[in-house]
Amino acid sequence: MVFAERRELLDMEALKDTNSETYPLVDAHCHIGTRSHYDPETICNLNRNKPTIQCIMSNNVMDWNVIKEQVLEKNGSSNYDMVKVGFGVHPWYSHLFSAIDEELTKREHYENVLQYNDQEEFETLLSKLPEPVSLELYIKENFIKYNEKIDVVGEIGLDKLFRLPQNGFHMESKTPIKLTKIKVKMSHQVSIFTRLCQLAAEYKKPVSIHDVKCHANVFDTCIREFLSLSHSGIHGCNICLHSYTGSIEMLESQWFKKFPKEQIFISLSNYINLREKHKLTNSGDDLIKAISLSTILTETDYPVDTDGRDKAYLDEHLEKVYDRIRDVYKMENMHDCKKVMYNNLMAFLQ
Repeated sequence: MVFAERRELLDMEALKDTNSETYPLVDAHCHIGTRSHYDPETICNLNRNKPTIQCIMSNNVMDWNVIKEQVLEKNGSSNYDMVKVGFGVHPWYSHLFSAIDEELTKREHYENVLQYNDQEEFETLLSKLPEPVSLELYIKENFIKYNEKIDVVGEIGLDKLFRLPQNGFHMESKTPIKLTKIKVKMSHQVSIFTRLCQLAAEYKKPVSIHDVKCHANVFDTCIREFLSLSHSGIHGCNICLHSYTGSIEMLESQWFKKFPKEQIFISLSNYINLREKHKLTNSGDDLIKAISLSTILTETDYPVDTDGRDKAYLDEHLEKVYDRIRDVYKMENMHDCKKVMYNNLMAFLQ
């Protein structure tokens, strides 16, 4: 694949200090697991084994309540000096929210937002689903209340492939939960995604976006909400395409062409888009080469409410991403890469 060269030369004189501990690692997109029960010991200690700035995204009411209680309402706790907070609704949980003002019954709501052919399967799922939450009320009671402590609107986005599990929504489980054939209508996903983009534009927050097989739809929504004349003067929200798996051609011909290049960030993860030979980006190295060095972010996309052994696993995954960046950009030591990634995160969050 032919792509425009976007690599930048480093000012190596500015990176003379070889002490790799000067800057923390950056995990620009991680999570609290969605669970039926939260372990108080792991929830009360979200710190990592190695110094790491963590942007913890929220996907739904459950994980948001943990973030709210353990981070936002613990003022002055040194445990969370390096935690940045995301407020969002992941597309996998978008059906749990109502995007319209009129009051509907539980059945009416789910009939409107779910796509299904098997009525019996729908009835079984309906019995497991909770009462829907008003998105506007959720925003008012949470985002508006904690606005000054929220750093990112995320995780938000669109997903064409996912199906709902038999329990009603995705959650972590020791045994796999079987999937139904039921999906969330794309029109509903777009409504939720659009409203949260509008929220980000209004409050000038950066966004972290999930995009699975919806590249054109996500792009068009961002163009409409962040670059349209109706948002003139407040369209400068930074956009992170989290674990981007679209084509390099899409980046170059659309995102990098239409938006200011300093506004589009691409986050890299060892688990997703740096896998050897991803079918669209061809290889992780090609993707790294196609992105401006100043707009690369590093992430795990993993839950951080884990025990010590799993925290070491998170460190390992992050450091593998750093090593790939260092290799492509011929950076001599870890300090150089840490400094650049730290500065990139600060630029994304501004």
